Amino acid sequence: GLHDVRVPIWQPAKLAARLQAASTGHPVLLRIEWGAGHGHGSKRSQLHEEAADLFAFALWRSGVAVGE
Repeated sequence: GLHDVRVPIWQPAKLAARLQAASTGHPVLLRIEWGAGHGHGSKRSQLHEEAADLFAFALWRSGVAVGE
């Protein structure tokens, strides 16, 4: 999360940049939850939004046409 006191935001961003550089031509998904961090429980709506993002990314990379 953006306001995580244990993990500064630059650490996951740096990891995503390294993964992107190492995976030539393949996208890397970095999802930042603005209102989360260590010690904050996830709301049900946050869990649903995360699952929707993951499914959308997987469908996109699988070549499934959605919403057309």
